[in-house]
Amino acid sequence: MPSNTRDLAAETLLLMVSATLLFMGGAGLLVGLVLPKMLLGPMLVPDASLAILLIGMSLLATLCHWPWLRWGAAGALLALTAYTLAHNSLDQGVGESLITGERRMTSLSTLFLLWVSACLGGGVGSSPWRLLWRITGVGLLLFGGFVLAQLWQSDELYQPLFSSSPIAVLVFIVLLGAALLVAGWRHRAARLSPGRLTVIVGLAGVLASSLAWLLLSMHQRDSIEKQASYLLDSVQLNAEQAMAEQLRLMQRMAERLEIVSADQGQSEGLFEQDAQNYFRDTLSLIEIALADDQGRVIWSQGRNEENGDWLLSQLSKPTVQSWLSIPFERPRLLVPDNQQRSMMLMAIPVSSQSQQLLAAIDLSTLLNNELRLALGPFQVSVSRGEQLLLTLHPSGFAGANITSSSLVLASRLAGLPGGVNLTLRAYPGQHYNWYLLGVMPISVTVGGLVMSWLLAFSVGLAGASTARARELAAARHSLEESEQRYRSLFVHHPDAVFSLDKSGYFMTANTTCGKVIGFPLEEVVARHFSDFVEEHGRDYIKSYFKHVLQGGISRNEITITDSQSQRRILDLISLPITVNGSVEGVYGIAQDVTEKRRQQTRLRILERSVEASVNGVVIADASQPDVPIVYANQAFSTMTGYSQSEVIGQNCRFLQGPDSDPAMVAKLRCGIQEQRETQVTLCNYRKDGTPFWNDLYVSPVRDDQGHITHFVGVQHDISQHKAYEARLAYHATHDDLTRLPNRMQFEEKLHQRFAHAQESGERISVLFVDLDDFKPINDTLGHAVGDQVLIEVAKRLRAALRQADTVARLGGDEFVLLLTNIVDKGQVIDVAERLLPALAKPYCIAGHELYLTASVGIAMSQPDTPQPQTLIQQADMAMYKAKQQGRN
Repeated sequence: MPSNTRDLAAETLLLMVSATLLFMGGAGLLVGLVLPKMLLGPMLVPDASLAILLIGMSLLATLCHWPWLRWGAAGALLALTAYTLAHNSLDQGVGESLITGERRMTSLSTLFLLWVSACLGGGVGSSPWRLLWRITGVGLLLFGGFVLAQLWQSDELYQPLFSSSPIAVLVFIVLLGAALLVAGWRHRAARLSPGRLTVIVGLAGVLASSLAWLLLSMHQRDSIEKQASYLLDSVQLNAEQAMAEQLRLMQRMAERLEIVSADQGQSEGLFEQDAQNYFRDTLSLIEIALADDQGRVIWSQGRNEENGDWLLSQLSKPTVQSWLSIPFERPRLLVPDNQQRSMMLMAIPVSSQSQQLLAAIDLSTLLNNELRLALGPFQVSVSRGEQLLLTLHPSGFAGANITSSSLVLASRLAGLPGGVNLTLRAYPGQHYNWYLLGVMPISVTVGGLVMSWLLAFSVGLAGASTARARELAAARHSLEESEQRYRSLFVHHPDAVFSLDKSGYFMTANTTCGKVIGFPLEEVVARHFSDFVEEHGRDYIKSYFKHVLQGGISRNEITITDSQSQRRILDLISLPITVNGSVEGVYGIAQDVTEKRRQQTRLRILERSVEASVNGVVIADASQPDVPIVYANQAFSTMTGYSQSEVIGQNCRFLQGPDSDPAMVAKLRCGIQEQRETQVTLCNYRKDGTPFWNDLYVSPVRDDQGHITHFVGVQHDISQHKAYEARLAYHATHDDLTRLPNRMQFEEKLHQRFAHAQESGERISVLFVDLDDFKPINDTLGHAVGDQVLIEVAKRLRAALRQADTVARLGGDEFVLLLTNIVDKGQVIDVAERLLPALAKPYCIAGHELYLTASVGIAMSQPDTPQPQTLIQQADMAMYKAKQQGRN
C-alpha cells in the first residue's frame, strides 16, 4: 500500500480510470455490435470501443508491471489505428470497417490514438517516457476543451470531428488525459497496489456508475421513443381528420349536385362556381370531374391548365374504369399512378342521377398544409410503401433525407378514411443537438465516478490509517518488548553493565557491576567512576571518556581496587548514549578478566616451555576423522626437517617408512583408538629421507566433561642410543680386529645350519685353519704388523668362499669356516685347495714382504653326527694332523 496520501489518491484514480476505460470499451462493443438499439444512438462506434478497450488493458498492464500484456495491447492498438488511417485514405472518408462491420473512426481521432499507443508501448520506466506521458496528458486535456467548445457550434454538426458521440469521446479524452498526466507525475515506481478493499470499492463504484449510465441511457431512449410514438399518434389523428374533412367537403358538393336542376346550363354554371370556391379553400384539390355510370366524363375542371389532364388521363386506364364500375355507396380513394403516389383519385356517388363526382387530390399538399403540429426535436416521414411522400419538420428548418432504419424512433401504419394506408416514421430531428441528450447520463456517470473515487480514496485512507495505527501499536508493543529485553539483558547480563552521565557519574548499574567492582550497588550509583580506578590510571581513563562523549567507541583494560583492597583487571567497552543526535552519556560493559589474564600468563609460560623444549611436541585434533596435527614446536621441525606449515593438517603417520616396526605402529594406533596413554619406539624418517629412532609418548587431553579433544605427542630422538646399542651388539658377536664373526656367533650359525641340514638331509662342513709360523712374525715385527697380517688373511678367506658360507676368527691365528649345501667331500677339498695358495701369497705390510702358510682341518657332518660342536672338534683334530704331516 502507498506510504502517503498523494500516492494513494493517484493509485486509486489510475485504478478507476483503467477500469472505466475497460468497461467503456466492452460496453461500447456490446451496444454497437449486439444491442445497437438499446441506447439513443451508438455512444461509441465499435472500432472506437475496441480502441478504448485496448487502451484500458495497456494502461492497467503498465501500472501493474505486466510488460507482455502492455506490449500486446499497445501493438494491437497500433495495428488498429494503422488500418483505420489506411482505409480512410483509400476511401477518401469514413466508411464501413472491415473489423466490426460498422462505421470507422475519423482520421483525426485515429492520429491521437496512434500517439497514445506509442506512449503506452514505451511505458513509464524512464524519465523521458514519463515526460512524454505528461505532455500527452496535457495535450489530451486541451483537446478535450476544444471538443467541448465545438459541441455548441452548428457547423460542426454536419461535419463532426468523430464518428462517435462527442460527449462519450469527451469523457474518454478527459479520463485518459488525467490518467496519463497522473501516471507521468507519479513518484512511486512500484506496481499499482492501493489495497484490496480500495480496489473492491473502486471497481464497485465503476460498475455502479457504468450501470447507472446504461440504465439512464436506456430509460432516456425509452422516453424519447414514447414521445415519438405520441407524436405519431397526433400526426395520425390530424391526418385522419384532414382526410375526413376533405371527404366531407366533397360529399357536400355531391349532395349539392343531387338537388341541382336538370337544366344543363344552370348545372355547369353552378359546377364552375363551386369548383372555384373549392380550389380556393382546398389547396390539395387539383381537379374535379363528373362522370356518368359508364365512366364517361360529363364535366371537368382543373385548378390550372397544367393539372387539368391528370384526371382525364387516369380515367382512360382500364383499372380505373373497373374500379369505378364497382358499385359503392360511400366515398372511396384510389392511387392509380405509381409514378405519382401522392396523387389520389376520389370517387363520390351521386345516386339520384347515377353519376359519380371525381376529384384529384394531392396527399402531400393535404398533409403538409393540414398537419401543423409542434414536432419538438423530431421529424416525421410520411410514405406509401417505399415512396417517401413528405417529411414533416419544424418551420424554419430544412428537413433532412433520412433513410437509415437504425435511426427510427417510432413507426406505425395509419389507415386514412377512404381506404388509403400510410406509413409514419419518427426520426431525430437534425435541427436539434441530440448530443446534449447524453449529457445527463454522462454527468450522472462522471459524478458517480468522482464520488466512487472519493469513497475508494477514503476507504484506502482509512485502511492506511488503520494499518498505520496497527504498525504504531506493533511498534509500541515491540518497543515495550525491547525495553523488557533490554532491562532483562541489563539486569541478568553476566558482565557489569552501567551508564554514566556526561560528568562521569554512575546513573544505573546492574547487580554484576556491584560484584565486579566489589561494592554494593547503593555505594556505586551517584559516584564518579574515577573513585574506583587506581590513581595512576585515572588520566588516560578520562581521556577515553572524553573520546566516547565525542561519539567514539573505546575498548581498554583498566585496573581497579575492590572493597577488599584486591586489584582487579577489567576489560571495559565504552559506548556513547545518543539521543536525537546528541551524546547524553556513556554506556559501559566491563568484564572481570583478572583470572583470565592469570590463566593467559600461565599459558604463555607453558607455551614458552613447550617451544623451548628439546623434545618434539605435537598436538593433534581428536575431533577430526584423521586426527590432524594442529601444533608442532620448533624442536619437532628441527628433529624431522619439516616446517610447521608442512606439518599442520598432516597425520603423524607421514613420518613412518619401510623400516617402521609394524608391531609398534599397531600398538600406537590401538592406544589412540582406546584413548589412553601410549609409549612406543619407532623408526621414523626425516624430510631428507634419513631414518631416526623416535621414542614417542602419546597422551590424551580431556575437556571439562571428560571428552577427548586432543592428543599430545612428545618425541625424543634416541638414534645415538640405538647406534650405541647396535655397536655393543656388533662387538659381542664379531672380532674387533678382522670384523669377522667371533666364536659365539659362529657357534650360533653352526647350530642353525646343522639343524636345517638334519631336517633337509643336506651336509655341512667345518674347516679349521691355523696359520703356520705366525708367532715369529708377531714377535719380531711387532703386534701391529701381526694384526695387519691377520686382517689380510681374513680378507683372503672371505674372498675364497661363497656368500652363503661363513668365516669366523676363534682367536690368535685360528680361523674356522662353515660351508653349507655340501654334496660330497670333493667339493670341500676344492675349497681347501683354493685357500692354501691364496694364503701362501706374500703379504706386503709396512715395507715387509712376508710369507705364511696354513694348516687346514676338515670335518663333514654325517647323519649320525650327534651335535654341531663335534664338527669343530673333529676339524681341530684334523688340523693338528695336518700340522704333524708337514704343515701347509
